[in-house]
Amino acid sequence: SSAPVTTIDPQTYAAEGFTRVSDVLQDNISTSLVHGAGGGSTVLPTSVALRGPDPTETLVDIDGHRVNSGDTGDFDLSLLDPADYSSIELVKGISPSSLVGPDTIDGAINLRTIEPTIEPHGLLRLSAGSFNSFAETLQATGTQGRLGYAISLHKTTTEGEVNQPIFDATTNQEAQVGSGVDGSTALGRLRYAFGTNGGGYAEFSFHDQSATRDVSAALS
Repeated sequence: SSAPVTTIDPQTYAAEGFTRVSDVLQDNISTSLVHGAGGGSTVLPTSVALRGPDPTETLVDIDGHRVNSGDTGDFDLSLLDPADYSSIELVKGISPSSLVGPDTIDGAINLRTIEPTIEPHGLLRLSAGSFNSFAETLQATGTQGRLGYAISLHKTTTEGEVNQPIFDATTNQEAQVGSGVDGSTALGRLRYAFGTNGGGYAEFSFHDQSATRDVSAALS
């Protein structure tokens, strides 16, 4: 029998102000958010597990390509912007489908990135919050002649709730601890159509993610 699949529309969440894919998945009854070393979502990376608490038993794909670690299951979904994705598929079960392969016990999470649109569309979103938290998103999709494009840039920074000096009893000196995060993601897709009816195309796509975290407050 076919595996049960839940499809989430992240664009709806993005329109409501959601800025993290991990927050979108938190609403689903079959997913569990996992933070390493017991840290909070603003301190340590956020992994997601399907049908249980162990992220090593869940496969995370972006456009069908695995991105999480096979040993620990780690991949930080808190840095992914829902505006970058057209759909999120939750495929549940042991080896649920040929799309994700046999390397899964609880299921797979497949995120499909946005694609070029016929008409040009753009998005500029700025947000600010407590603890000097800021986020910026710049996105553009469209088609010029035979060339379709989809580009999205996202950056988030925060000083975190804990950012202060403490007294280190082992050295009898004052030390600074913090919980700041500086992260960014970028994705792009260029598609060149062949033939008058667009029967085939060649495509180049890329996805990049980087993050710098101050975990001194969580580990002290």
